[in-house]
Amino acid sequence: MMISTNTTENNIKVLSWNCNGISGNRHHLESLLLRHNPHILALTETKLVPEMTDKEICNGYTLFRYDRTFGIGRGGRVLIGVADSTNIKVSNVSKIDDG
Repeated sequence: MMISTNTTENNIKVLSWNCNGISGNRHHLESLLLRHNPHILALTETKLVPEMTDKEICNGYTLFRYDRTFGIGRGGRVLIGVADSTNIKVSNVSKIDDG
């Protein structure tokens, strides 16, 4: 997934984490967000399914997700979050072909 943004923010703080399944690690994500207060959050291997809502994952961020389509199987997928408290505006979200 690729995101284009427009911002006047200086010193943007990005948190990147291979969470290897966010469902069982939400408490750890909350701790990381409180400790580091990132403007942008990039998670890999989320293993999320569309049935899980954004609010179940984290609050205070607008989330852009590329979830598993069948709940199980190959590929952990990704999530990018932009803090609601910033003036970062997402102008384009594109999914890049897996192949």
